[in-house]
Amino acid sequence: CIAKVMERWPDWSETDILSLRDQFMAFDVNCDGLIDYAELNTLIDSFGDQTTAEDRLHYFNMLDSDGSDGIDFEEFLEVVHHQFVEGSEKSGMFLSGFEKLYEQSTRKKTGCNRLSITAQLNANLI
Repeated sequence: CIAKVMERWPDWSETDILSLRDQFMAFDVNCDGLIDYAELNTLIDSFGDQTTAEDRLHYFNMLDSDGSDGIDFEEFLEVVHHQFVEGSEKSGMFLSGFEKLYEQSTRKKTGCNRLSITAQLNANLI
C-alpha cells in the first residue's frame, strides 16, 4: 500500500515511490513480487560484474532481510534508502545496475510492467 510506504519513508513523494515500484517490477521477471537470486544474477551479469557466486549469494542474503528467498519491494526500498541516505557502496552497485537495466527493459517491455502504474493503482495492486 502506497500510504504505508509513504509513512515509512516520508521524504519520498508518491511519484518517487511509484517510479521505484515500476523499476522493481521490471526485474521481477516471473511476476511473483520478489526479485529472486536468479533474477538478481541476471541483473548483476548484465553490467559485467565479475563478483564470485559466493559473494553474490552473501550480498543477496544481506538484501533478503526476511529470509524469503527473494527481495521484496520493501527490501528494495531499503537498498534505495541506504544508497541515497547513507551512500552504501554495495547499494550503489545494485542500483546502478537496476537503473541501466530498467531503461533497457522498458524499451523491451519485459518484467511485470504489463499494466500502467495508474491501472495497477486502480486495481489496488499496489
